[in-house]
Amino acid sequence: MGTYDYNNINFIKLLLKKLGQSGVFFDVGSNIGSYTLVASEVATANVFAFEPGRTAFSALKKNIELNNRSNVKLLNFAVSDQESVLMLTNGQEISTNKVVNQPKISHKIVHVKSKTLDQVCREYDVQPNIVKIDVEGHDLKVLKGFREFIKDTDVLFEGNHVYNNGSDGINLRGERAANAPHRNVFKGNVIENNG
Repeated sequence: MGTYDYNNINFIKLLLKKLGQSGVFFDVGSNIGSYTLVASEVATANVFAFEPGRTAFSALKKNIELNNRSNVKLLNFAVSDQESVLMLTNGQEISTNKVVNQPKISHKIVHVKSKTLDQVCREYDVQPNIVKIDVEGHDLKVLKGFREFIKDTDVLFEGNHVYNNGSDGINLRGERAANAPHRNVFKGNVIENNG
């Protein structure tokens, strides 16, 4: 795990402690659960872990069970801009599997269901305080499916891109483009490569 991830995870944990009973964390693209496990150390937090890949989800579920975490809701579907069925690569390196529109011949593909974050918020009657998105390039579609509840989200970590407020159709807390520089949005940077 790189320094960037370590600092973000600890920041999330600190915020969840301060929020107490009302702390809700969405881990979109959980993989095996690094962020989910640390966030769920805060016993009062409500953690939602989204992972569509079968192998990664299996490892995520096992990690949650091994650590006896009862405050995690495991969700085995993709997050996107609409409810649909998407193509997900299914390679051996589970951390790089991603949603694709046109798979390459070399890609092994599985079909996975998707929902929007707004649908999930309504379904579970929940407002996330903190959202981490790391979905290998499908990030903008995730954000486009998070229009209703994003305005009351306190912190958004997005692992691959930075979006210009408004120009990509994404607005936080009803901001105008001139107000964008103060947003709580963090761009991911690779600090270390651990394999």
